[in-house]
Amino acid sequence: MPFFVAVLQVRVHTDITMSIISIPQRSGIATSALDHRVLLWDMDRCKVTRELDANGAPIEKLLNVRPLDLLLGLSVSGELIGWDLGMGEKCLVLNGHATKVVDIALVGMVPPRAVTMDSGGNVKLWELSARSGLSCPCIISFAVERLEGFQSTLCTMTAPQRLRGAGCLHDAALGLVHARDDGLAAHDVQLLLGLQAEGTH
Repeated sequence: MPFFVAVLQVRVHTDITMSIISIPQRSGIATSALDHRVLLWDMDRCKVTRELDANGAPIEKLLNVRPLDLLLGLSVSGELIGWDLGMGEKCLVLNGHATKVVDIALVGMVPPRAVTMDSGGNVKLWELSARSGLSCPCIISFAVERLEGFQSTLCTMTAPQRLRGAGCLHDAALGLVHARDDGLAAHDVQLLLGLQAEGTH
């Protein structure tokens, strides 16, 4: 039976850590915590190399958009922020939802895209590679049904075979997982749409 042994313990955050992700293109990781800090780490030297501006709100979820060297963060207040990992500066703010954003996911396709969902069940797909200033275009927007007493989470996956018909090849699919608020069981997985990369026929 495999087992794991902690080889390093570093305490820099002063409150509960909310998210930790790998940044392989930078040979490091990124962490965020309730202390309102977002930190970039060099794992070869086991030290913090940079602190990012989190706009004053704790970041609860981080995503690494590797092809764009971009770090995305979702704050506890529902704000969506992007940082250029090369410059270490904020380069993106996703605006457009009327209510609090509750989840964000990456769509693994070219060009890279992000999908967001707010508390009202409104879903938006963003073209991250077409940034203009601090914004980027929303290319799809639609609403999904929210189930009372369940928490809905976005998920992306390789498109199932049944989407590969009618002369249209879909590269990815977007789904919605409904789980009970008490966390005891998943209720349903709902397929929302297929996504097609540019130049695919």
